[in-house]
Amino acid sequence: MRVLQFNYTCEPGRGSEPGAGWGLLEAVASFADSVVALVGPEGIETIRRWERDHPDANVEFVEVPEPRWSAPAKKHRIPHFLLYLWWLRTARAVAEDLISERPFDVVHHATFSTYWLPTPAVRLGLPSVWGPVGGGVRTPPSLRGLLGREGRLGDVLDTVGVAAMERLPATRRTWEEATVTIVQNEETRRRLGPAGSDAVVLNHALFHRVEPLTEAGEVVPEGPLLWVGALESRKGPELVVRALARADEVTVEIVGDGPERRRIEELATELGVADRLSFTGWISRSDVLERLARTPAAIYTGVREEGGLALAESLFLGVPVIVLDHGGAGAIARAASDPEMVSLVAVDTPDAVIGDLATAMTDHATRPRRRSGPLLSRGDALAELETVFARVVR
Repeated sequence: MRVLQFNYTCEPGRGSEPGAGWGLLEAVASFADSVVALVGPEGIETIRRWERDHPDANVEFVEVPEPRWSAPAKKHRIPHFLLYLWWLRTARAVAEDLISERPFDVVHHATFSTYWLPTPAVRLGLPSVWGPVGGGVRTPPSLRGLLGREGRLGDVLDTVGVAAMERLPATRRTWEEATVTIVQNEETRRRLGPAGSDAVVLNHALFHRVEPLTEAGEVVPEGPLLWVGALESRKGPELVVRALARADEVTVEIVGDGPERRRIEELATELGVADRLSFTGWISRSDVLERLARTPAAIYTGVREEGGLALAESLFLGVPVIVLDHGGAGAIARAASDPEMVSLVAVDTPDAVIGDLATAMTDHATRPRRRSGPLLSRGDALAELETVFARVVR
């Protein structure tokens, strides 16, 4: 099987979207005869080093450049997606040249796959796999008040922008013409309407590779719980601070940074929990994984989460998690092999959610679980993905 892959953001050793892209690349390469990946310039130096270290790999990378105005465009989601559309147009021309030079069996659109944007993968005259596609998760109406003023405005703008983009004729053609669509969660499948009826639900976070750092049977000593992620309103950091105010025996360490940090620090002071809340800022991925391996539990409160790579990493490490049961994060957490290691917090009124979070945080902080090994199976996800590709090229 010869695969041509659109993989805009892809880099080994990274988390977030680049890590997801690399996980998908490795997954497809594990069963394909060859993969040619069209990648953006971000991370290309790391990719070229990887190539030098793996001269026999069945993967070839073709860098597709961005315009000179790309750096400022990446500072906000909307112009970043406009930049991405520009990149896709350039990548399509590169793909057409490659197809004219050599044979391919299938085209795969991997990263920056959102249901409300088109992909040229369906217009190249070959069978196509689109996804895993996200973008369908919305903030629960009951929790919008916890986003802060700027967060609420951003949520409205995102909703309006998505509604406009999903109506583009090119977007609708993608829905209809993809040979197989893979979606990250049920919310996105429903957004596709009738075109999503045959979609395969398979979250991209399940292809991430993380090696356990603790032994099965080990009990992690008491310590701070970890909240991991970018400090953005859609990640729900206010929820964990308000829950901390109701959980007297708990300390929390926030691993990450972002525009919400000052507001969260001020809220912690206002609620009298600043002495039990610490911030690491951005740290290396290896340090993040080490801290995850040594925490009694990791907390994920995203109110608009398509999947959550950090959540998947925690579960691959065998770390107990506390998760808002919403969107892709809830789906990933429910896939864990040991329900005792997962505390799912139902979406309800803000007061109920905060109360349930506080209860779960106290439980994990005062009663650390004995580790039972990885809680997700990458192998099962790989087998399902291989089945999808085999069906497409049959």
